[in-house]
Amino acid sequence: TIVNAIPVAGLTSSDGDDIICDGDQVIFTGTGGTTYEFFLNDVSLGAASAITTYTTDTLNNNDAVKVAAFSNGCSDTTAAIIITVNPLPTITFVSDDADSTICDGDVVEFTATGGTMYEFLVNNTIAQAFSADNTYDTDTLNNGDMISVVVDDGNCTDTSEVIPFIVDPAITATIATSDA
Repeated sequence: TIVNAIPVAGLTSSDGDDIICDGDQVIFTGTGGTTYEFFLNDVSLGAASAITTYTTDTLNNNDAVKVAAFSNGCSDTTAAIIITVNPLPTITFVSDDADSTICDGDVVEFTATGGTMYEFLVNNTIAQAFSADNTYDTDTLNNGDMISVVVDDGNCTDTSEVIPFIVDPAITATIATSDA
């Protein structure tokens, strides 16, 4: 009679403290077996296979992930890793120019809410680095510039929708006389 050893299942996550922001990707890795079956909230994610990882970016707060490791007809199941999922900041982002059309050189003020730190971007380039200042004033916008803000609420960061701007060129007035 052959007695096979029971595998010792192991499970780790790619997130050290198992606290993530909504939409973050986490990779769970099973060890101790030759095939693995992952479970989310005690529901199997598929038949056992040689794949040692489960990757997801759709976890909800308090989701529980565990794995069963199989080897030589025996199995062991880990305790669950419970994931805390923090919501993304709720961003409000506006400019003081309602139609987003200005004349060259006009000053525009952008205001964001929803966080404690704000980083303003023009065409995805930092225009005002992270700070507690939730406003950004500029008179250097060009036609077609896209302005957005990254908001950090102390737990998570998110980026606003862009505000595209139309900048009409400056008008140069000339005076002509008919004196000859």
